[in-house]
Amino acid sequence: LAHASWTTDAALLIELRLVLWSSNRKVFTR
Repeated sequence: LAHASWTTDAALLIELRLVLWSSNRKVFTR
């Protein structure tokens, strides 16, 4: 269970980073 929760947290962090990166890219391309 601990490993599963860790992978879930990691996935959420990666997804959050992608969202922030894509939003930053939109601002830069604007």
